[in-house]
Amino acid sequence: MLEALERFNKIPWIATLAIGITIFYVSSLEFGTSSTGTGNLSIIYHVGIFFIFSLLFFISAIKRGKIKLIPLVIIISIIYGILDELHQFFVPGRYSSFFDIILDTIGIAIASAFYLILVLSKRRNS
Repeated sequence: MLEALERFNKIPWIATLAIGITIFYVSSLEFGTSSTGTGNLSIIYHVGIFFIFSLLFFISAIKRGKIKLIPLVIIISIIYGILDELHQFFVPGRYSSFFDIILDTIGIAIASAFYLILVLSKRRNS
């Protein structure tokens, strides 16, 4: 399946863009002042959405297992997470949190490990 997604590169790029837009949209939503704090749902959202975003980004940007590009994708994904938190700072009823950036980074790290395992197992089977 990874080979098919790499071959039809436009599909993962469109999905990556759609997830990025979704992250921006959700960050633009105004919440009441009672929604401050990081609950379990927020933790799952941050880790999960940045796992999906960065995994799709890996598949989009890295073709044929060129794993030396993984650090670049990680850095860009983390910068996007930081910019997302900065964006939230300007949305009424929202707040920026360094903890959310850590959660985003955890999702990115899990995705990078998962992607690396997929690539290495594909190489081993070839």
